[in-house]
Amino acid sequence: MKEKRDQNLEHIFRKCADGGARPSERVTAEARAALRARSAETVPAAAGAGGSAVSAGSAKRAKRRTIIILAAAACLLSLLVGLFLWRLQDGTLPGALLLADGTTYVSDEGLRQSTHEDTGAESPACLPWVDSDEIVCCREYTLAPRNGTDEPAAQAAETVLYRVEYRADGVSATVYIETENVYLLSLGDYKRLPEERCCGGVDFRLQTEKTQTYVYFETEKYKYNLQLETVQEEQVTAALTAIGQSL
Repeated sequence: MKEKRDQNLEHIFRKCADGGARPSERVTAEARAALRARSAETVPAAAGAGGSAVSAGSAKRAKRRTIIILAAAACLLSLLVGLFLWRLQDGTLPGALLLADGTTYVSDEGLRQSTHEDTGAESPACLPWVDSDEIVCCREYTLAPRNGTDEPAAQAAETVLYRVEYRADGVSATVYIETENVYLLSLGDYKRLPEERCCGGVDFRLQTEKTQTYVYFETEKYKYNLQLETVQEEQVTAALTAIGQSL
């Protein structure tokens, strides 16, 4: 039907353009009716198509704005946490920061020494490869009260760090033992030691510098940051083997 109507219109206008006689009123009325019918068919479709394009474009822009806002918020949060941790580490803002994952990041100034025992101190349960008669010095630390108050910090009554000096098999050593979910910022370099080695089922990270060997390893409850006063391979291997067998 539509195709026939278009053909009639085309015939009428071609005839006029070729200098033919003017069509009758009936024919022109039919032509006007045909034009109105065509307008009714095409205009809404065009408007609908344009409206859909505008709507889709708006949705894309809104989605893009949302992504940009979320990305900016994530960057800002990361920056604030990083700045806070940096200030904790350099002592500008002493204390402790508890994150959502349950880890407490602590600066040295955020600790309070709770015990100090010298030679003959009992070896802590978290140090099974060292006998009590090998202990030179043992210190325990808790979290310090919050800045400017007497209010105790979380875990204030609990030991969060052990510092033990000992001498075993002719090698002096110092070990810092972080308890579960506690991260002492000044010990961060131990976690990034480059060399990896496994002894007695325990995975170690280590590095030798000058006259000392630095070692890091962990269990489910503790993180061990060990400094051995030797670089001799036999002594280092013997120390790691003893640790692995005891754990």
